[in-house]
Amino acid sequence: MLVPDTTAARVWQLVLATPVVFVFGAQFHKIALKRLRALDATMDTLISVGSLAAWGYSVWAL
Repeated sequence: MLVPDTTAARVWQLVLATPVVFVFGAQFHKIALKRLRALDATMDTLISVGSLAAWGYSVWAL
C-alpha cells in the first residue's frame, strides 16, 4: 500500500471523504429528503441512502 494502515491515515481519509459526501452530495441529500417527506422515492434517494450508509459504516469501522 502507498499509505501505511495507521489511525492517523484512517482519520485523514475520513477528513478527505466527509466533504465529498456532504458538500458534493448535498444536492442528492436535499432532493432525497424532500421526496422522503412526500413518501416517494427516486434515484436521488437511492444515491443518498447508499452514500450515507457507506460513509456511516466507514466511520463506525474506524
